[in-house]
Amino acid sequence: MAIRFAGAKSGNVPSFAPTALSSSRVTTSAGSAPGGGMASTWGSIRAKSPKYDEIGATAADVDSAKRIAYQEIEAQAQAGKIAAYGSAARSKMDADMYGEMASQAEKGGMMGLFGGLAGGALSLATGGIM
Repeated sequence: MAIRFAGAKSGNVPSFAPTALSSSRVTTSAGSAPGGGMASTWGSIRAKSPKYDEIGATAADVDSAKRIAYQEIEAQAQAGKIAAYGSAARSKMDADMYGEMASQAEKGGMMGLFGGLAGGALSLATGGIM
């Protein structure tokens, strides 16, 4: 059964049979073109193409350096916190020590005062013998 196309005259039916392909036997000298041909062209393209292994290695080095710098900064911050805590603790200990020394000096002064008064009263009571 033939397919009818609009505008097709009777008896003028298109054929859908595959045609045989054949080489025209045209020869070229493209492979021996100036500059070395295809091998040299691909070599040139490869030489100018991005070197993804080097790019990846550089990116890994940069990331590693960034992480090391971050860790060093974090360590310095922690060291500063520890030093500040130690300094504050030492200042508190110094203040407590000086407060205790002042209290002892005050007590010592009072004891000296009481001793002096007691000595004077004893001296008065004994008539100056002591």
